[in-house]
Amino acid sequence: MKIKELISIKYSPKEIKLLNKNFDLNKDIDHIDIIDVPEHLYKIEKNSFLLVNNYIFEKNNLNIFNTVELLNKKNISALGIVCNQSPIDNIDNALKDIDILNNDLDFPIFIFSTSTTFKNIVSRIIPKNYANECFFDQFSLNLNALKNSNYFTMDNILSLLNIYIDKPVVLFAEDFQIINYSKPEHDAKKRKIPIDKIYSLLTSNINNKHSFTNQIVLHDKEYYILYPLKIPQKNLGFLCFILKEKEKEMKIIDELANVIIPHIIINILTYNKGQMFHEKSKEEFIHNLLYGLYQDKNFIKAQGDKLQFQYEQKLFVWILKIHPLKNTNNNFSSQTTIPNNIMNKTLSIAKSRYPEDYYIIDNKGIVFIQTKDDTPDSTQIDNFSKLIQQLELYIPEYKFSIGISRYYEPIDKLKYAYNDAVFSLKIGSDIFKGTKNIYPYNDLILYHLIYSLTNNPIIERIYNITIKKIINYDKENNADLLETLKVLVDFNFSITESAETMYIHRNTLYKRMDRLSQVTGYDLDNSQNRLLLQLGLKIHDIYSLSK
Repeated sequence: MKIKELISIKYSPKEIKLLNKNFDLNKDIDHIDIIDVPEHLYKIEKNSFLLVNNYIFEKNNLNIFNTVELLNKKNISALGIVCNQSPIDNIDNALKDIDILNNDLDFPIFIFSTSTTFKNIVSRIIPKNYANECFFDQFSLNLNALKNSNYFTMDNILSLLNIYIDKPVVLFAEDFQIINYSKPEHDAKKRKIPIDKIYSLLTSNINNKHSFTNQIVLHDKEYYILYPLKIPQKNLGFLCFILKEKEKEMKIIDELANVIIPHIIINILTYNKGQMFHEKSKEEFIHNLLYGLYQDKNFIKAQGDKLQFQYEQKLFVWILKIHPLKNTNNNFSSQTTIPNNIMNKTLSIAKSRYPEDYYIIDNKGIVFIQTKDDTPDSTQIDNFSKLIQQLELYIPEYKFSIGISRYYEPIDKLKYAYNDAVFSLKIGSDIFKGTKNIYPYNDLILYHLIYSLTNNPIIERIYNITIKKIINYDKENNADLLETLKVLVDFNFSITESAETMYIHRNTLYKRMDRLSQVTGYDLDNSQNRLLLQLGLKIHDIYSLSK
């Protein structure tokens, strides 16, 4: 399926809003993913039509704008935000600055209204028999992800169920006290749960209370479908769905109940044993800081205090990237899977040198966070160089590179450090092509400026009046003026060092410099002209990446 086919699906104006316009209509959609657990946003694959509920941002304090940037880097095909927890305008306002991304954003963002459910969206995209299968697969995946995360609370379990079925759900204790009551935001009915009627039904016959099958209570034109939460020799309570049309909805409710009840039982038993950890883990907290998914500084401070991650500290990020030697494409963006034993060995060696550094592993490599001390930058580079030498000695079938950020303070600015290190690895590996393997951002900051202004007419003009003239001259005259300029810049226009490096006489170099001045119209003895030519070379490096 392609984006243009997705857009052609008929929705009423009240159901859907397309937020942006600059994207490839012929881009393929390979699969549909419904995400309800925040950490799974990091694992989303390319060419996915991603569906999320807006409460994933609100409840988990995630920044929508930064999340969209992250998904753009993941190369998804489309994003659908289902607003069945708050008005559509709330999300629209949260993304009011999306125009900033429009030039780089390569997927459409759909905002679905409160009347639209995941099942409704999926069933319009793929055939009905496959839609149900897809729907249940995604529900099971999210439920298992929830179980394996630090979000595995009863509130979140029932919220997930509520999102998928768009129906009220009640959790009763064994004595019929209400433990949890969850309903869709648009459900404004002030219903009184018929506890007495439910109690009478289930206690009128001992077999009812201890039955493994569902029981049904009709009250106020609604059906209360009760499923027992059974373990051997004990009933922990009841899961109750509230339906308006029993016959039409019972099949899907039965299937969902069979999937979710074991997870509810696990949660109850775990919670009663006091083993539930309600706070976000430190790893997840750091993940979200690095990806810029938090927006509330007070929340960051409070969470950092709980996790013993001090708010006011100077930190920088360095990323260790592993490259298989047999992979001739040494590009940072290549997604070669590294075997676990190699990843673990690399991590062990790195941690032996930097035991105090906190780390996480993502698709960019091993991401380390280090406290900035008084170590000079040159010493720091030497230490990283020794690490790479050690890694290549003990793991000779792989090569390694490191991207280093500037330092930032406080910790809510870690997202900038992460972006620095990612950019350094990406651009450094492309520009230096194996001649270097350590890329400090401070050495590449000018490249970052040019990269962000690639389409600016001033950048193009500088290139045209400097390097383009030299390239054209070299082609027409079989000359080496561009290479000569590169060497001169590398050695800060030192005549002796440049001539020795190119194995030419000083007089020959002077003649080439005169020719460079004639071709470009800029006197190389002028420091401002030299700076302009250096800038032209860096623009040339950036332009070369897209060829």
